[in-house]
Amino acid sequence: MKSKKKIPSETKRSAFYKKKIYHHFLEKGDSRSLSSLTKKNGEDFYDWLVGFTDGDGNFYFSKTKKGSWTFSFKITQSSYNLRALYHMKTIIGVGKITISEPFATYRVRDYNHIREYILPIFEKYPLLTSKYFEYVKFKKAIEIQSNITLSSAEKSRYLEKLKNQEKILRASPALENFGNQLKDKRKKWLVGFVEAEGSFYLTEKSKNRLVHGFEITQKSEEALLQKIADLFEMKFYKKRTHFTVVTSKKDSLEKVITFFHKTMKGMKSLEYRIWARSFKKKDKSFEKLSAIVNLLRSIRSIRFDKNFCKKRPDSAFGHKGT
Repeated sequence: MKSKKKIPSETKRSAFYKKKIYHHFLEKGDSRSLSSLTKKNGEDFYDWLVGFTDGDGNFYFSKTKKGSWTFSFKITQSSYNLRALYHMKTIIGVGKITISEPFATYRVRDYNHIREYILPIFEKYPLLTSKYFEYVKFKKAIEIQSNITLSSAEKSRYLEKLKNQEKILRASPALENFGNQLKDKRKKWLVGFVEAEGSFYLTEKSKNRLVHGFEITQKSEEALLQKIADLFEMKFYKKRTHFTVVTSKKDSLEKVITFFHKTMKGMKSLEYRIWARSFKKKDKSFEKLSAIVNLLRSIRSIRFDKNFCKKRPDSAFGHKGT
């Protein structure tokens, strides 16, 4: 595929304007508070979380210098997407959010919390990428650590052996169960995965001509991306170092817009709405679409305002602090 020329990364938007957009979206969202989302979409949330984890999550266990073992489930995002991380923490009810610019991480480290709150989610809603095997290894590690019949030395020996196992990069066996019904049986999973890995953008097709595009790129996950390509009638490409599905065709983009309408929970829902509305407008002049490019870039360049959230933790995220 011929490489498209992407718009330069500079923006003329002021810092004040960017913060205004961000704070307004955090407060208003989709006119639904996080508490109402929990009540109405509790089960949907868990499948969405699994999709998000397939994109940007991690299961990890390691031995400390003192010889003890630690376990962790985490999801890392750009700090501008704190809205999604706080949504996770609010509904799950445990864990901690930390910020190390330009990233923010939602992490659950408490061993009992992992057993009680995290593992049941991934048992009911299996991961669909090769991260499934990472989870299986993590679960086995938890089982070893929980085995009261083993001595500390035995546990450590088994955990060392488990940790040194080679990483598996093939598709999750759960993916085969859904065939072409991914959009029906795991719709919320797909929403979460795209929130983590999808890109809604405008690209320069030719001189002074911008077109809308949608793309997902992965280092592996060939089988999954082929299913997504079929679902939205996108092109699938196998590169030397990665796989990608991409489209700028009208019919395909209309399928994408319809599928993701009022589905996302993080800051990408704002990006999506701006992108989708500009696609539907009759005026697609270079000047109009260039303004959209700058607006999207402005939003994506937002970074966490520590003072804002320290002063207004409840109103900013639509819930009481936990």
